[in-house]
Amino acid sequence: MSEENLYTEILRWGYDRVNSGVTYTEFKGFIAEMDVGLGESRMSALFRELFDHMETNLTLDAVHSAMRNDEAFHLNVEATFRHLERIQLEEARSGSAQALFWARVSLSAAVVVGVIQILLGFLSC
Repeated sequence: MSEENLYTEILRWGYDRVNSGVTYTEFKGFIAEMDVGLGESRMSALFRELFDHMETNLTLDAVHSAMRNDEAFHLNVEATFRHLERIQLEEARSGSAQALFWARVSLSAAVVVGVIQILLGFLSC
């Protein structure tokens, strides 16, 4: 699994639990289910980068203590916006592909109608 896919999956997982919050133990379980070989330090850094404690303005030591005590964290605002931007990008790509399909259909129909009009013009002469 590429790093981008891991990051995307973590954002999706965290966004699905934004109201209830997640613990560091749940996060480690999620990473283990994905069968990704992340070291403990990388996993901890990812968690601290993407999730904030429910209590604001905690020191780094307090955050580490909260992680050890399985206190609730939620996806931070920046990570939430990244996830929502990705969803909007995927929807825009899908809409663009649909628009391109219908543009091709209408162009083909216009060509067919044009050819039929030319043929009818020659036959009526």
